[in-house]
Amino acid sequence: MQIGNWTYDEGAKVLTHRAFPGYQVDVARMTTSATTLDIIFQTTAKTRYSRQDAGDLIEAIRVIVNPQATLCSWGRERGQ
Repeated sequence: MQIGNWTYDEGAKVLTHRAFPGYQVDVARMTTSATTLDIIFQTTAKTRYSRQDAGDLIEAIRVIVNPQATLCSWGRERGQ
């Protein structure tokens, strides 16, 4: 699956950016809302990613992880 410059490898459970394939976002680690938010901010703080890349990363996480259903429904932690 590809969203913007991000490609999801379902087998490895990672997102990689087309221009920076050496850095992978480990989707398998996204088991709590805090961890997911930390990964988002750690990744998007890197100056190499544009605002569009940040938005596409969040969209990819929404599609893959479905955080509102699996991690933080109604503002309460549901992750493990």
